[in-house]
Amino acid sequence: MAGFFSLLIDKDLYQSWAKTLDWLFDDNRFAKEKGWTPGQVGKFTKKAKKLLGVKDEYFICAKLDLINFPESRQYHNPVIMMGTDNSMARALVRHIRNGIAHGKTAIYKEKEELYIEIKDYGKTSGNLSGQTAYLYFPLSYIHKLYELYAEIEKAWAKDRSKTKPPKDKQSA
Repeated sequence: MAGFFSLLIDKDLYQSWAKTLDWLFDDNRFAKEKGWTPGQVGKFTKKAKKLLGVKDEYFICAKLDLINFPESRQYHNPVIMMGTDNSMARALVRHIRNGIAHGKTAIYKEKEELYIEIKDYGKTSGNLSGQTAYLYFPLSYIHKLYELYAEIEKAWAKDRSKTKPPKDKQSA
């Protein structure tokens, strides 16, 4: 973990990333209590995939035994390869969080932009440990994911407030 967080400090990015990191490490980020229905999560999934602009051949979300993860950085464009047992959005955010939390990240300069390489490991078929994800994209994408999440959550909160009666009628 030291490499990722040290980079944020060295590049004076830590303060601007505080809310993003709080969100990333929140286990309840897609909770039903926060309004995250399957439809809301689906909306996030669709927009998140479009936001990164990963070409279909570099976006692999499948059963783990169908994915051949690269040993090291061999791509020079955004790549998402991950196994999933639920929504793509939940899996993507979980893999990003796990890679950072477990220190399985590396930062590279690509096309004059900082890119993050994330590898996630966990239980695979038969309860064996193995690689469950390989992600490579601009570091700024994580921050953009949070902004997308906050935008959807804010829109949902506004829609929900429209269904409440005006305050002066509530007290009657």
